[in-house]
Amino acid sequence: MKVAILPGAGSAGLTWETVAAQLDASIHPLPDMTSVEEIATNLLDELPDSPVVLVGASLGAMIAVELTHRRPIAGMVLLAAGFGVTVSDEVLARFDDPDPNFLARMARGGVAEKSEALINARLADFEARGVDVLAHHLRALATYQPVAPSPAVPTVVIQGEFDRSVPLADHVDLARQCRGLLCPIAGIGHSAYLEAPDEVVRLTREIISEAEEASHA
Repeated sequence: MKVAILPGAGSAGLTWETVAAQLDASIHPLPDMTSVEEIATNLLDELPDSPVVLVGASLGAMIAVELTHRRPIAGMVLLAAGFGVTVSDEVLARFDDPDPNFLARMARGGVAEKSEALINARLADFEARGVDVLAHHLRALATYQPVAPSPAVPTVVIQGEFDRSVPLADHVDLARQCRGLLCPIAGIGHSAYLEAPDEVVRLTREIISEAEEASHA
């Protein structure tokens, strides 16, 4: 079964390379567009043929949910997201006149342990796309209202204990709406694929197994 990775807002997918290598997965950085629906439509021809498991973080998680309404999806691994992701007007306003350290602050805020290696990896990932792409992606998140997959597919929602961007309650709601399993990971923040890649790989393999069993039922 094929695995396709949908990174988060403003990501070039560079921080997913460890996970992708272990899963033999393709990485699909999100197009520079300002609506989830547009992004999902643009990705349709790029994704692997079915059956495919989607692994999506933040905006990528919302794209995964949207794609369940557009083509067969075998399973989902959703990280750092609720059933919709709240982006405040204050955050969006910062893009009107971003200071030179804006991306660095975003990079630092996404990890629980202040490891310079992890922070620098996130910063390089953001810099590869630039501030404008991040702004467009966050606007897409702010306006998106998801619809639960129907029928439901095997799903796991991964939540970082110290994720300051998406509350635990929002992760719980996403798992409930998708009829999936919530899997908290201790000691990490918003970037499980970077902070706990082995756990993301393990949980993805469990979803692959569940999806394969469902396909033979």
